[in-house]
Amino acid sequence: MILSLNNSTSTSRSLVGSVSISNNSAADVDVLRETLLAIGRIPMLSGEEEERLARGIESSKKRLRRAMLRFAPVVSQIASLLESVAAGQLRFDRVLDVTLADLKNKIRLQDIARMHARTLRGMLAGIAVPADATTFSERQVSRIQLLADEAAVRTSVIEEFYRATAAEAHLSGAVLQRVDLAKKRFEQLRNRMVAANLRLAVSVAKKYQHAGVPLLDLIQEGSEGLIRAAEKFRPDLGFKFSTYSVWWIQQRIRAAVSQRSRMIRIGEGAVNRLKQLRENTAGLTDTQFQSADFEDLEIPEASPARREELRRSFYACREILSLDLPLGNDSQHTHADTITSEPVDFDQGLVQEEQRSAIGEAFEGLTVRERQVLKLRFGLEDGLERNLAEVGRQLGISRERVRQIEVASLQKMRYRMQ
Repeated sequence: MILSLNNSTSTSRSLVGSVSISNNSAADVDVLRETLLAIGRIPMLSGEEEERLARGIESSKKRLRRAMLRFAPVVSQIASLLESVAAGQLRFDRVLDVTLADLKNKIRLQDIARMHARTLRGMLAGIAVPADATTFSERQVSRIQLLADEAAVRTSVIEEFYRATAAEAHLSGAVLQRVDLAKKRFEQLRNRMVAANLRLAVSVAKKYQHAGVPLLDLIQEGSEGLIRAAEKFRPDLGFKFSTYSVWWIQQRIRAAVSQRSRMIRIGEGAVNRLKQLRENTAGLTDTQFQSADFEDLEIPEASPARREELRRSFYACREILSLDLPLGNDSQHTHADTITSEPVDFDQGLVQEEQRSAIGEAFEGLTVRERQVLKLRFGLEDGLERNLAEVGRQLGISRERVRQIEVASLQKMRYRMQ
């Protein structure tokens, strides 16, 4: 079965199931066809069904968060998390469910995290907390849930804390079952919303199918974006789910294209900077743009730091040419055949390395002028031996003085080598 709608944690994140695909192109086509047919058999939702399902997802998500926030160890870990966020020790987008607009006002997020962490600590101080404490009243649990929602703590983070608590503490079966039922209900509703909108993921993925990533992988990434959209969708804002989810689908697919379509992975920021450069040089073809030097491009006025970022992104995003590619369509030779190289004598290289090491040790007791004379006299750096007059002219001293320095330095070296 290509389409996976299992409720377990490991498979609910993958609505287009994990399939072993060989290098056979016919097998790839068969798998893709079966996947698209499976998606096409899933019935679409009407407007009323979509709104009702979205509200069910929202309410089941709240019940799941409430069930996990009953445990004092979980609340304690959330308080520690918010304290770290307030201190600037954690990235907001990794642990908080915030938007790009929210990230522009980090001071406000830090103030909220600090205030709510202090409130949670006060609530924890009012109870005796055993390892498996669930002694919060219903009113306290509602207050904790409100604080976690206002601080935008991610459900996945709360679940991670809960799983750690459940593994360490001895919770009763009824308590564990309540959380598992809430999670199962939430995943069932979410997966139904995602499955009914997989056609949208396919539609968006087709626009990127020539970007170097297989279409089946693009559909998989699009389904991940749908899952994220279903978890964050708010029907009370008046938008349709399809309108809201397109942005999340495109975000995941673009990230996959930027990371997986290249031999060397680069960040999405570098890809965006390259796109900006490409827009500024619209008169160049792709081949000309790839072969051009950064200094020859028309770069808008920018600070030195910004210009350096653009330069690094330009050279990092250049396409890599494989040496195994043929020189032409009908050529039997590859690019590697055009690279000439001189045979290397590794034994001679080792001998020379040992000689350089021995000379370096012998030079340790010499002055700077004595080292210069010997290096020029015997050609230790460039392989060209010079007579006394040539060394004297280069160093600005007399021929006789060069001879005296040479004799004295060789005597020092002989004494050291004894």
